[in-house]
Amino acid sequence: MTMNHMNSYQNAADTKVRLGRLMILMGVAFLIGFAAGCASGYALKTHIAAKYGVEMNKPVNYQEVTQSQNMTEME
Repeated sequence: MTMNHMNSYQNAADTKVRLGRLMILMGVAFLIGFAAGCASGYALKTHIAAKYGVEMNKPVNYQEVTQSQNMTEME
């Protein structure tokens, strides 16, 4: 069974359309996942900041935190 040229061109065009739709679907899925990740990261950041009263953009001196915790444990 041989295919004529029109069927071959039609199959190639169908394949390009399918690949294009697949690429668009993958791009949309990536953007939705990225947006969900950003939203959950922001929610976690604000939750931690509210729970511990820590400002997230301020550097933390871990030596002071460790010493103050040890001092309260000894008392």
